[in-house]
Amino acid sequence: MGRRPASRFSNSSGQKLQAALHEEKKGWAKTLRELPNDSEDDPTFYGDYSLLSTDQGIRGFLSVVNDLCYIRAQEIELTSWISDGNARATDEQAVDIAIASLKKHEAASFLTEVASGLSKYDWRTSSFPDLEEEQRKKKAALRGSGGYKELRLELLDVLSKEKTDVGAAAKKSWDNSGDEDYTTIRSGSISGPK
Repeated sequence: MGRRPASRFSNSSGQKLQAALHEEKKGWAKTLRELPNDSEDDPTFYGDYSLLSTDQGIRGFLSVVNDLCYIRAQEIELTSWISDGNARATDEQAVDIAIASLKKHEAASFLTEVASGLSKYDWRTSSFPDLEEEQRKKKAALRGSGGYKELRLELLDVLSKEKTDVGAAAKKSWDNSGDEDYTTIRSGSISGPK
Protein backbone atom coordinates (compact mmCIF):
# COMPACT_ATOMS: atom_id res chain seq x y z
CA MET A 1 0.00 0.00 0.00
CA GLY A 2 1.50 3.30 -1.06
CA ARG A 3 1.69 6.48 0.96
CA ARG A 4 -1.57 7.95 -0.37
CA PRO A 5 -3.79 4.89 0.19
CA ALA A 6 -2.12 4.36 3.57
CA SER A 7 -3.05 7.88 4.67
CA ARG A 8 -6.66 7.26 3.65
CA PHE A 9 -6.66 3.93 5.44
CA SER A 10 -5.28 5.59 8.60
CA ASN A 11 -7.91 8.33 8.35
CA SER A 12 -10.69 5.74 8.13
CA SER A 13 -9.23 3.80 11.07
CA GLY A 14 -9.18 6.97 13.14
CA GLN A 15 -12.81 7.71 12.28
CA LYS A 16 -13.79 4.23 13.44
CA LEU A 17 -11.95 4.69 16.73
CA GLN A 18 -13.55 8.09 17.21
CA ALA A 19 -17.02 6.54 16.67
CA ALA A 20 -16.26 3.68 19.08
CA LEU A 21 -15.03 6.12 21.74
CA HIS A 22 -18.19 8.18 21.30
CA GLU A 23 -20.19 5.08 22.28
CA GLU A 24 -18.05 4.45 25.39
CA LYS A 25 -20.11 5.98 28.21
CA LYS A 26 -18.66 4.47 31.40
CA GLY A 27 -15.41 4.36 33.34
CA TRP A 28 -12.47 6.35 32.03
CA ALA A 29 -14.49 7.91 29.18
CA LYS A 30 -17.15 9.18 31.57
CA THR A 31 -14.53 10.78 33.83
CA LEU A 32 -12.92 12.55 30.86
CA ARG A 33 -16.29 13.94 29.75
CA GLU A 34 -17.13 15.16 33.25
CA LEU A 35 -14.25 17.67 33.23
CA PRO A 36 -14.98 21.23 32.08
CA ASN A 37 -14.43 21.44 28.34
CA ASP A 38 -14.41 24.53 26.10
CA SER A 39 -14.79 22.45 22.96
CA GLU A 40 -17.71 20.53 21.52
CA ASP A 41 -15.28 17.82 20.39
CA ASP A 42 -15.31 14.56 22.33
CA PRO A 43 -12.51 14.79 24.94
CA THR A 44 -11.89 11.02 24.70
CA PHE A 45 -10.46 11.60 21.24
CA TYR A 46 -9.45 15.26 21.11
CA GLY A 47 -9.12 16.33 24.73
CA ASP A 48 -6.09 17.65 26.60
CA TYR A 49 -6.10 14.55 28.78
CA SER A 50 -6.47 11.99 25.98
CA LEU A 51 -3.43 9.98 24.88
CA LEU A 52 -4.87 10.19 21.38
CA SER A 53 -3.92 13.87 21.43
CA THR A 54 -0.29 12.88 21.91
CA ASP A 55 2.32 11.47 19.61
CA GLN A 56 2.57 8.26 21.68
CA GLY A 57 -1.18 7.74 21.57
CA ILE A 58 -1.74 8.19 17.88
CA ARG A 59 1.41 6.28 16.96
CA GLY A 60 0.45 3.44 19.29
CA PHE A 61 -3.01 3.27 17.77
CA LEU A 62 -1.76 3.34 14.17
CA SER A 63 1.02 0.86 14.92
CA VAL A 64 -1.45 -1.68 16.29
CA VAL A 65 -3.89 -1.14 13.40
CA ASN A 66 -1.04 -1.64 10.94
CA ASP A 67 0.16 -4.81 12.68
CA LEU A 68 -3.27 -6.40 12.86
CA CYS A 69 -4.21 -5.53 9.29
CA TYR A 70 -0.90 -6.94 8.06
CA ILE A 71 -1.50 -10.17 9.97
CA ARG A 72 -5.05 -10.48 8.60
CA ALA A 73 -4.43 -8.96 5.14
CA GLN A 74 -5.53 -12.10 3.26
CA GLU A 75 -8.60 -12.74 5.40
CA ILE A 76 -9.85 -9.17 5.08
CA GLU A 77 -8.86 -9.03 1.38
CA LEU A 78 -6.86 -5.88 1.97
CA THR A 79 -5.04 -6.02 -1.36
CA SER A 80 -8.38 -5.85 -3.21
CA TRP A 81 -9.11 -2.38 -1.81
CA ILE A 82 -8.12 0.12 -4.46
CA SER A 83 -7.86 3.83 -3.92
CA ASP A 84 -7.26 6.44 -6.59
CA GLY A 85 -3.49 6.30 -6.90
CA ASN A 86 -3.38 9.57 -8.85
CA ALA A 87 -4.89 11.72 -6.12
CA ARG A 88 -2.68 13.62 -3.70
CA ALA A 89 -2.71 12.62 -0.03
CA THR A 90 -3.96 16.14 0.78
CA ASP A 91 -6.82 16.04 -1.73
CA GLU A 92 -9.89 16.11 0.56
CA GLN A 93 -12.30 14.88 -2.08
CA ALA A 94 -10.05 11.91 -2.88
CA VAL A 95 -9.78 11.12 0.84
CA ASP A 96 -13.57 11.21 1.18
CA ILE A 97 -14.01 8.93 -1.83
CA ALA A 98 -11.38 6.49 -0.56
CA ILE A 99 -12.98 6.35 2.90
CA ALA A 100 -16.40 5.77 1.33
CA SER A 101 -15.02 2.91 -0.75
CA LEU A 102 -13.34 1.39 2.28
CA LYS A 103 -16.66 1.42 4.18
CA LYS A 104 -17.96 -1.11 1.63
CA HIS A 105 -14.87 -3.31 1.87
CA GLU A 106 -14.28 -6.42 4.01
CA ALA A 107 -11.57 -4.56 5.94
CA ALA A 108 -14.14 -2.10 7.31
CA SER A 109 -15.73 -4.60 9.69
CA PHE A 110 -12.28 -5.66 10.91
CA LEU A 111 -11.33 -2.03 11.57
CA THR A 112 -14.63 -1.55 13.43
CA GLU A 113 -13.78 -4.56 15.64
CA VAL A 114 -10.30 -3.15 16.31
CA ALA A 115 -11.78 0.24 17.22
CA SER A 116 -14.37 -1.37 19.48
CA GLY A 117 -11.67 -3.28 21.33
CA LEU A 118 -9.45 -0.21 21.66
CA SER A 119 -12.32 1.87 23.05
CA LYS A 120 -12.02 -0.27 26.21
CA TYR A 121 -8.46 0.94 26.81
CA ASP A 122 -8.07 3.78 29.33
CA TRP A 123 -6.76 6.53 27.04
CA ARG A 124 -6.28 9.11 29.84
CA THR A 125 -2.85 10.73 30.18
CA SER A 126 -0.79 10.84 33.36
CA SER A 127 -1.76 14.51 33.79
CA PHE A 128 -5.45 13.67 34.18
CA PRO A 129 -6.61 15.16 37.52
CA ASP A 130 -7.31 12.77 40.40
CA LEU A 131 -5.69 9.68 38.91
CA GLU A 132 -4.68 7.22 41.59
CA GLU A 133 -0.92 7.20 42.13
CA GLU A 134 -0.43 3.74 40.65
CA GLN A 135 -2.40 4.70 37.54
CA ARG A 136 -0.40 7.93 37.23
CA LYS A 137 2.90 6.03 37.36
CA LYS A 138 1.66 3.54 34.77
CA LYS A 139 0.59 6.37 32.46
CA ALA A 140 3.82 8.32 33.08
CA ALA A 141 5.78 5.30 31.80
CA LEU A 142 4.21 5.97 28.40
CA ARG A 143 6.09 9.26 28.03
CA GLY A 144 9.44 9.43 26.30
CA SER A 145 10.90 7.10 23.72
CA GLY A 146 10.13 3.93 25.68
CA GLY A 147 6.47 4.89 25.84
CA TYR A 148 5.82 3.88 22.24
CA LYS A 149 6.67 0.25 22.92
CA GLU A 150 4.87 0.20 26.27
CA LEU A 151 1.67 1.60 24.81
CA ARG A 152 1.76 -0.78 21.87
CA LEU A 153 2.05 -3.70 24.30
CA GLU A 154 -0.79 -2.38 26.45
CA LEU A 155 -3.03 -2.00 23.41
CA LEU A 156 -2.21 -5.49 22.15
CA ASP A 157 -2.91 -6.84 25.64
CA VAL A 158 -6.36 -5.21 25.67
CA LEU A 159 -7.16 -6.47 22.18
CA SER A 160 -5.91 -9.99 22.88
CA LYS A 161 -8.80 -10.41 25.33
CA GLU A 162 -11.35 -9.97 22.53
CA LYS A 163 -13.04 -13.21 21.51
CA THR A 164 -12.89 -12.26 17.84
CA ASP A 165 -10.53 -12.40 14.90
CA VAL A 166 -9.04 -9.17 16.28
CA GLY A 167 -8.13 -10.94 19.53
CA ALA A 168 -6.45 -13.75 17.61
CA ALA A 169 -4.53 -11.26 15.47
CA ALA A 170 -3.44 -9.32 18.58
CA LYS A 171 -2.10 -12.53 20.14
CA LYS A 172 -0.21 -13.31 16.95
CA SER A 173 1.22 -9.79 16.81
CA TRP A 174 2.33 -10.13 20.43
CA ASP A 175 3.97 -13.48 19.66
CA ASN A 176 5.72 -12.04 16.59
CA SER A 177 7.01 -8.90 18.27
CA GLY A 178 10.45 -10.28 19.02
CA ASP A 179 10.85 -9.76 22.74
CA GLU A 180 11.84 -12.94 24.53
CA ASP A 181 9.81 -12.59 27.71
CA TYR A 182 6.87 -10.22 27.93
CA THR A 183 5.96 -11.49 31.37
CA THR A 184 8.76 -9.41 32.87
CA ILE A 185 7.69 -6.17 31.24
CA ARG A 186 6.89 -3.55 33.83
CA SER A 187 7.14 -5.98 36.74
CA GLY A 188 4.29 -8.13 35.57
CA SER A 189 1.74 -5.39 34.95
CA ILE A 190 1.43 -6.74 31.43
CA SER A 191 1.49 -10.50 31.37
CA GLY A 192 0.81 -11.04 27.71
CA PRO A 193 -2.07 -12.71 25.96
CA LYS A 194 -3.35 -15.93 27.45
